[in-house]
Amino acid sequence: MRAKDAAMREKDAAMRAKEAELVEMQVLVTCRVKHLEVLRAVGGGQNGMVFSVRCLRDGIPRAAKEYALKMVFNYGAGSTAGRNLYEAEYAVQSQLPPHRHLLRFWAEFYDRIPDAVMEHLPGFAREQAEYRDRRSGEMVRRRTQFIVTDCHPETLESKLAGLATPLPYATAVKVSGQHGSRGSDVM
Repeated sequence: MRAKDAAMREKDAAMRAKEAELVEMQVLVTCRVKHLEVLRAVGGGQNGMVFSVRCLRDGIPRAAKEYALKMVFNYGAGSTAGRNLYEAEYAVQSQLPPHRHLLRFWAEFYDRIPDAVMEHLPGFAREQAEYRDRRSGEMVRRRTQFIVTDCHPETLESKLAGLATPLPYATAVKVSGQHGSRGSDVM
């Protein structure tokens, strides 16, 4: 009887976890930058920056959970063109089953670059983040693509450096590469 009760509790816990994950996704897909609190810059390069953020929207199951907000430097590309640039990566990563070595994609959207990230942008990106509107003559903040993923406390490089045999990560990189995603999204 105890084994049956334990199995039932385990099944209930798994169902609650799945329900919370579904609610989390439903809340995150409706997020915009104004719904995210930027905690710190995590890193970046020529194609974008990553920030650690927390979702401020009501209904998020784990309000303290940190996510990664990837800001893509595809200024000037409209939302359709920008989505097309990352369509293969997003399509693959959003469809992969959960795996501890792959970042989960939660949401993708276009929004204006917020003040909270401006100070962290490299010079070239900060200079291009605003443009002068032809009609009004005012400076306008550009819109760009944002992707919300899981946030991990360490980078792939730092994790690999600490391992004698990084076989699980090499396998995850190989699997993600076969599906059209980039190794930078493997943790």
